[in-house]
Amino acid sequence: MGQGSSGSAEKRPTSLVPTSTQLRRADLQSKWWALQASGAASTPLCLQAYGKQFASLAERHCGQHHTEHQRCIRSKKLDPLNMSSWYPACGEPYELESACAVGLLQEVDKRCRPQLDRAAAVLSASSDQADPKLKEPLEALALRWSSGDADPSAFMCRLLVLQGSIFAGRPVIRKTVFVPQLC
Repeated sequence: MGQGSSGSAEKRPTSLVPTSTQLRRADLQSKWWALQASGAASTPLCLQAYGKQFASLAERHCGQHHTEHQRCIRSKKLDPLNMSSWYPACGEPYELESACAVGLLQEVDKRCRPQLDRAAAVLSASSDQADPKLKEPLEALALRWSSGDADPSAFMCRLLVLQGSIFAGRPVIRKTVFVPQLC
């Protein structure tokens, strides 16, 4: 959310990686995510490996919640950097966007785990993010992530989009969203 002229359309990031909170909430199985969360797989490396693909998935499947959240903040003239000011009025679309991103991560983890684990093994073995041996597994990961499947129905999955804040105890199921063609 940078400075922009009034009335201009919001520019979405072209490259994006999951946040540490999203990684924690998703309960992911691949060793890659732990490397990302710890910083062993740096943000620039992750952006290069799958940032464009994750940004595209997030925009396609969670973009409506992001748009609603930003619209709420702008319409009420709230400070987007002051969560305590905007959360009471605009927290629901924020939580829906976050829950959607967590669901995307879970699906990516399930469908791309072999590629993620292979990249994690190479990075763990060398600890050098510039290691040439890492290039091939990361390219395979990016290719797998972006290739999809000829039959979109094969990639249908149900995401339970949860309502409620991270402080509000048990989440309540608000609605079910169908997300086609992931990873």
